[in-house]
Amino acid sequence: MSITLSTIGSRNVTIDVGPSPFAEATGGVVISYRLHNGPLTFALTVQEARDLINEIIHQLTTPPPW
Repeated sequence: MSITLSTIGSRNVTIDVGPSPFAEATGGVVISYRLHNGPLTFALTVQEARDLINEIIHQLTTPPPW
């Protein structure tokens, strides 16, 4: 299973998140950006994915400083 995230301001660009097939991120996830000139993929270990999730939650739940 994978999820496709929406992008703002960039046509024909998709961001997909799915399970990692790579040994260096076994059990983790990959985030793939399909850009105009080809894909760009990041592999995240389980801990890196958790850190990313925690940072997203922190950013969503912390009031802006202004």
